[in-house]
Amino acid sequence: MSTPLPSTAELSGLPNVAKQHLRTLATSTHAPELTWNQLKKPMQDRAMYRKMLVCRIEDLTEATRLSLYKSIELLLAGIKNGTEAVDICKAADQLSQAAARKKAPNRARLYDWVNRYRSMGIMGLVDAYKGRQREF
Repeated sequence: MSTPLPSTAELSGLPNVAKQHLRTLATSTHAPELTWNQLKKPMQDRAMYRKMLVCRIEDLTEATRLSLYKSIELLLAGIKNGTEAVDICKAADQLSQAAARKKAPNRARLYDWVNRYRSMGIMGLVDAYKGRQREF
């Protein structure tokens, strides 16, 4: 399940920073070499928690007709105040504990997850870190 790199014609009107970001998104995932069933259980769990948050953001965007930025702000405020659904708060709590933080994921990270999910599906939410690479 390899995601093709965007062609130069598709990226022609974008700034260089956006072009580089899209190329990085398309290549920085486990998708080319692993399938969902080959992933370890903790990686699958983190991806599913991320998917819960992303789907909630998508629902907020669609229901309220707010921008993605405002929907993320609304979700973060709901998690902080405790007015968000229990399963969403639990997902944010699990992700914060996995990252050794005491708060929910930040706005930039959520924005990145939404974009990855839109472009690559659930495999875009899988951790791309594979350990330290050897230097030859």
